[in-house]
Amino acid sequence: MLLMLSPFILAYIIGVPIMILSPLILLGIGFINGFSSIGIGDILETVKGFVIGSFLAVLGYYVGKFFVKLMIKNLRWNISMAKGGINDENPL
Repeated sequence: MLLMLSPFILAYIIGVPIMILSPLILLGIGFINGFSSIGIGDILETVKGFVIGSFLAVLGYYVGKFFVKLMIKNLRWNISMAKGGINDENPL
């Protein structure tokens, strides 16, 4: 399952920081090519990239937090199974 999701995870890891840093990239392009080469469309695309990147970063944080809790529950269940089965007094 994780192998099938690895291209999406890799794209997320690469794409989100670039989207968040897009204003700095636009400034760098402005210094290199001159600020007269930057149009309103470039500025709007930069703002859009920053907003979407920030949203995806927050979303990724909560998804990661959920999966950590899920993995901890799974690990506790595996440990309880290894120790001798389901204990009705202490459900997960």
